[in-house]
Amino acid sequence: MKNWHFSIHPAGVLCLLTSLLFVPANRLLAVALAVMIHEGGHLVAMRLCSIRHLEVEWTPLGFVAQAAGYPMLPTGKRLAIAAAGIGASGAAALLCLPFARQVYFAYQLLECNASLLLVNSLPVLPLDGSRVLLALAGKLGWEQNVERLLLLLSYLCSAALCMLGLYSAFQGTFNPLLLALGPYLAYAAHESVHSGGVYTVRRFEQRPGMVPGRLYPARTYAVTGPAEAAQCLRAAGHCPENSCLIVHQVDAVTGAVVCTLTEHQVKKTIFGEDKK
Repeated sequence: MKNWHFSIHPAGVLCLLTSLLFVPANRLLAVALAVMIHEGGHLVAMRLCSIRHLEVEWTPLGFVAQAAGYPMLPTGKRLAIAAAGIGASGAAALLCLPFARQVYFAYQLLECNASLLLVNSLPVLPLDGSRVLLALAGKLGWEQNVERLLLLLSYLCSAALCMLGLYSAFQGTFNPLLLALGPYLAYAAHESVHSGGVYTVRRFEQRPGMVPGRLYPARTYAVTGPAEAAQCLRAAGHCPENSCLIVHQVDAVTGAVVCTLTEHQVKKTIFGEDKK
């Protein structure tokens, strides 16, 4: 996979350190293998759908990938990419099933793959189940309404996790992962909608043109090298409604501005066509 950038979210560091301290080594290895299988399914599907730019971040929810131009892909490709991870976890669980009784590690791997299958099937942003629903809703033109509903459901799940964490602490079985996962789930759901989701695409696509003679504030972003569709879409998600979006391409060494993209050019980069 070309142009594959990996990063670790601060909350992901906390999750990783907690896992190293409290999770047995063989269990941690089973989790790592299950996550690799799950994400491998996504990567294969992205490769088949001609995705070349990918940003992968380690979070408390596992690996979260942002593929360049994913919201603009045809419905069938979005559905295939979203369902590929679930399918890979399900297939791995079935392969482990015949050996689970004889080999304890196979049982652990079966349990981890089945857990990933069940958790990622939930209709909660930014999990795969929500992306499958959004892809299906795209065929009916219900994307925005379904995305709002999923965002509300994600906030409710976040609150439930926080309450469960507080209840466990009250019962004397404090679990810091629950308290870390709850707020992060709300944050991740919000970011998936407002920094690359259907809402961002539709809002930016339908932005009204500028009125001649009117003074507009400008929101400026810089990127090293050519601006990709995913980077432009992320900048658009953080640009206020009444501001003009400008993206500078700068030299990674000197910081000098090599090229400047106007909002019109940013739209062409995102949508792949002439948008006014």
